Amino acid sequence: SEGVGWLGTAPPLAFFPQGAAWFEDMGPSALFDHDPGPGLLDYQCGTHNYDGHNAVDSALRSFGEQVVGVPVFAAADGVVVATDDGHPDMNTQALGQPANFVILEHAGGLQTWNWHLANGSVAVVPGQTVVAGQQIGLTASSGSSTGPHLHFGVYDNGTWVDPFAGPCNTEPGLWVDQPPYPGAQWVQDHAFAREDPTLYPWPVEQPRTGLFAFTDVTKYEWFLVRDLPPNSTFQRRYVRPDGTTAFTGTGSFGNPEPMSQKLTLWFHNTGMASIPGTWRVETTINGQVVTDAPVEIAPVFDPAFNRAPEPITAMLEPAGPTDVLRCAVGGDPLLDDLDYDLLRYRYEWTVDGVVVRDVVTAGRVDLL
Repeated sequence: SEGVGWLGTAPPLAFFPQGAAWFEDMGPSALFDHDPGPGLLDYQCGTHNYDGHNAVDSALRSFGEQVVGVPVFAAADGVVVATDDGHPDMNTQALGQPANFVILEHAGGLQTWNWHLANGSVAVVPGQTVVAGQQIGLTASSGSSTGPHLHFGVYDNGTWVDPFAGPCNTEPGLWVDQPPYPGAQWVQDHAFAREDPTLYPWPVEQPRTGLFAFTDVTKYEWFLVRDLPPNSTFQRRYVRPDGTTAFTGTGSFGNPEPMSQKLTLWFHNTGMASIPGTWRVETTINGQVVTDAPVEIAPVFDPAFNRAPEPITAMLEPAGPTDVLRCAVGGDPLLDDLDYDLLRYRYEWTVDGVVVRDVVTAGRVDLL
């Protein structure tokens, strides 16, 4: 599309424009593909993408976070070029459906395309001036999409460009501080469950609990894992309330190729049908402890059982003067609530004592 009169060079990108934390509650599900043919080649010469992908996709943990809301922000000062809204936003198939979106134009002819937004969330109109860090919509799964994510595309004077620089993208990167590469396994979400999680295919919100009864013959634990290498293995250790090990078992995921998906593991029930108290289940994947998770065992299940979330910290970044402030929630993103409930965060921003932004989101980051 044609420019709208902005002058100067393309602005650097000081933050990823989504209200979630990189490799915590949000992560890159597909990077820019630099292979001109049918192969895959991301900026680090890996294959963290799919054929022909011309943007960066960053996925939420589930539709549960989408329902609460995870903001999308303007990545830089600019003008709104085009928008669309009013389309269904919980799609799980890429069938060419129309999406909700916002396209912004910035200095130097650069455009940012923000795709798959929530129905009714588009907060700007064509011709409107926006500033970096201004909320423009909410993350969702509208359009040709299989789960809630932001498709963040960068269009530079008629050409799609990758904002990430690396050995397989020799063009200059656009980030002030480039986010890290998704080259190692990580767990995006995790919980225990009293019902079979395989009945809830991702991205449907999963069953969660922090309490089992003696009578729960089958107990489940599920993980949303990302970037597992081929032929991954795991070990699980069950620790009694007195700190002694009840059982240790090992297994293989049986994945000949790299894998990113939800995994369900069944409990070895030794002792959990007769010993009440706080047990721990330690899961190790490929030699790395990924969770050491407490769970309560009781003679009878109490449906009113509920604990407050764990304490959190908050950090404002950067520390010096800046056009955009970033507030990041601290604490373990997998053990932030020991009932493993989906959490909401309220961000109240004041300037000189006046409230300028007050939002509740499911994301561990907010911007002003």
